[in-house]
Amino acid sequence: EAGDGIMEGLLIAEKLHQLKSVLPSRESSWRFPDPQTFVLVLGDCSLWLWIKPPYPEMTVNSDRAKRGKHQSGFQKLLLAKVGGSLISAVQIKLDRVVVLSFSAEDGFVPTPAVQLVVELTGRNCNLVLIDEERTILGVARDVDRDRNRFRQLSSGIRYEFPPPYKKLDPTRVSSHELTKALRGKRLNHVKGIVDGIGPNLTEVLGQVAGISPTDELKNCLLNKLVSSLKELAKNPKSILNQVTDVPQLSIRRAEERNHQVKQKIRKER
Repeated sequence: EAGDGIMEGLLIAEKLHQLKSVLPSRESSWRFPDPQTFVLVLGDCSLWLWIKPPYPEMTVNSDRAKRGKHQSGFQKLLLAKVGGSLISAVQIKLDRVVVLSFSAEDGFVPTPAVQLVVELTGRNCNLVLIDEERTILGVARDVDRDRNRFRQLSSGIRYEFPPPYKKLDPTRVSSHELTKALRGKRLNHVKGIVDGIGPNLTEVLGQVAGISPTDELKNCLLNKLVSSLKELAKNPKSILNQVTDVPQLSIRRAEERNHQVKQKIRKER
């Protein structure tokens, strides 16, 4: 479904904006309802990270997570290594990568400052804990050379951010610049030119602007697209909800639990 787990750049930026009011946090604590769910409680709100390929999700709400019965090795590592407060949450451009920075903690067992890199990159989604030298302390999902010969993720090696790219930021550039860059192109070219937009938001943009994938972007069609694009950049969730029903994370997690139960029953038969 178009609404399932849409974690494209503009939507991530909107969620991080919700988080700004509580940062830097005076207190923070981890809760793990299950091995794929990471919840950082920040006073009255919580940051939920669901690392479930191919549709990971990040959301901010007031829901308090229950502690699960079992923790993964990486979740235990977070409890041991992330002792300080959450200082900042920074998105890399409008990419699907967010860096959570935690302060050092002077306690009975002091912990140095660390960063948790949240990669909301579809089937390659991951969480990577790094120190101030960008050495990887642990990962939610190890990536060896057999899985990706260009970029490995495992403890002890230096973390490399995804490759840099050049695209227009629709929240910052003018309508004139967008018009100039998109003139003569087609709808499926937009995500390669404009940052924060992937295939799902491209489809949403086409529906809102009334433009088909084969239409050439010129004259009134181009003007309609740029106008809709600027509105999408301001209110991505609101625009998304106009054209599709996006299930809440709690519903998606419940569906996943039901699916796992059904699979277990089939195996036992």
